[in-house]
Amino acid sequence: MIKAEYKIIADHLRSSSFLIADGVLPSNDGRGYVLRRIMRRAMRQLHKLGSKKTSMYIFVDSLIREMGQTYPELVRASDLIKSTLKNEEEKFRETLENGLKILEEEISIIDNNKKFSGKTAFKLYDTYGFPLDLTQDILKEKNIDIDLEAFEIEMEAQKQRARSSWKGSGEIAQDSLFLELKEKFGATKFIGYEQFECSAKILFISKNAIILDKTPFYATSGGQKGDNGTISSNDIILNITETRKYGGNLFVHFFEDCETKLKEGDIVFAKINIKNRRKRTANHSATHLMHKALKTIIGNSVTQKGSNVDCDQFTFDFNLNRPVSTDEKIAIENFVNQMINKKIKTQIQEMSLEEARKTGAEMLFGEKYDQEVRVVSLDNSVELCGGTHVNNSDEIEIFKIISENGIAAGIRRITAITSFEDVKNYEEAKAKLLEQESIKLQQKQREKDSDRKKIQDLIANINHLKSEKITNDVNILHHQYMDIDAKDLREIVTRIRLKDEFKESHILTIFSKNIDKVSVIVCISENLTNRFDATKIIAPIINDIGGKGGGGKKDFAMGGGIHQDKIDLAINNIKNFIKNNS
Repeated sequence: MIKAEYKIIADHLRSSSFLIADGVLPSNDGRGYVLRRIMRRAMRQLHKLGSKKTSMYIFVDSLIREMGQTYPELVRASDLIKSTLKNEEEKFRETLENGLKILEEEISIIDNNKKFSGKTAFKLYDTYGFPLDLTQDILKEKNIDIDLEAFEIEMEAQKQRARSSWKGSGEIAQDSLFLELKEKFGATKFIGYEQFECSAKILFISKNAIILDKTPFYATSGGQKGDNGTISSNDIILNITETRKYGGNLFVHFFEDCETKLKEGDIVFAKINIKNRRKRTANHSATHLMHKALKTIIGNSVTQKGSNVDCDQFTFDFNLNRPVSTDEKIAIENFVNQMINKKIKTQIQEMSLEEARKTGAEMLFGEKYDQEVRVVSLDNSVELCGGTHVNNSDEIEIFKIISENGIAAGIRRITAITSFEDVKNYEEAKAKLLEQESIKLQQKQREKDSDRKKIQDLIANINHLKSEKITNDVNILHHQYMDIDAKDLREIVTRIRLKDEFKESHILTIFSKNIDKVSVIVCISENLTNRFDATKIIAPIINDIGGKGGGGKKDFAMGGGIHQDKIDLAINNIKNFIKNNS
């Protein structure tokens, strides 16, 4: 008979693999949270069976052998599935170890017929990422119930804290209004693939938004930021800052708050900012080429996880559990620039979703597509996309990666730019920044060199220092420096104590005055440490100069204060101390 644990592992491995192949990654909300719970339930069973190493990912090959022919998406995403399972199990094992320790401690103090603390269960959930159902599963094996009422009280208290820290912006009400207007007006006719300007009728206008019956303005979607431009009538001009979509296809044009004489039913002239549209268009096409480059150079398991395409630069998010190496970044840049230089003509076709699937077009897993879709092809880069694109790849001009970094577990982000102008401006700005950094470093070095010379000059002048005999066998050397920090003061004192005339029978009391503070070091010759303690001598000095603390060893102590005018008093007091204790 097959153990229940094996059945749970097999079922949950299958569910997890299909979710990952469909573009879902573990997270703390939505489908990502469901995936994480499924994975952790299976991983818990592996732990129960005595598995000491990360092992769930090992079974993916067996799953693919059984189901890969029927479900080829498992084959395509095999590397991603394995790496996701492996990374998640590694993190979960640490969580499990921490959580189990707390569980065992709480269980050990539970009396008969009492429940497991709901407060502790919430702490496991909130602080250690231990889901309630996992805690329940573990306790069920020991016939222990959880105080769910106490757990819910803690959960509600957390929700109240979250609500009290949230400040509304009014955007929810605004979104609701636009969704109602979508029901009233239906879809906006978008003519912006072919035209950059047109006359249109106002359907709705407020102090910061306007809806037209048709528009050349592209609305933010597919990662591409919506167009800006102008909507005008005679001498009235609205500067449109962005265009967004609501309810799928109602285009809303936003402008800065103002009172306007324009009203519903008026005919206006809508014109996009052509320069910005073309830059966003070039950047959008570059994301397609870079996506293909990532798959070619890093591996076919790489999939897009998001993008933000604007006119000055674009970002592209993708799954990868490590940084992209320098060699890989160079290879990606070379790949994209070769595609640009090939002067590839962009092919755009509208077809049914089923036909698009047959072409092998790249789709964003988890994305909802209409039955009629737009397929954009740039050579062997084929993707479903509703964004605007160049007619020919050479319109992109040039491609350059300016940064690559991690933004979440297993997710990397590349930021890049296109066009000769933008790359030139970037290189010039970078060179200027490097020049400024170089100047700062040189300035710092000059200051260091100047300070070092100052210290060297002071060290050279210690030959002029003279000590004062206090008793027959005890001498004091006191001196005050200006603008020497504590580190350099220590170096100077170290050099002084090594000079033959100060090696024996001396108490060194050396000060440095810096703007509004005083540093002091007391150093005792070795032959006097049986009679004097530097930490005890420095204590009253620090008190005199208005400091606190101070300390060190019997032969060397250091401290500071704020009263520079009390240094002479401190020196007289220390002389009297030596006389009275000799």
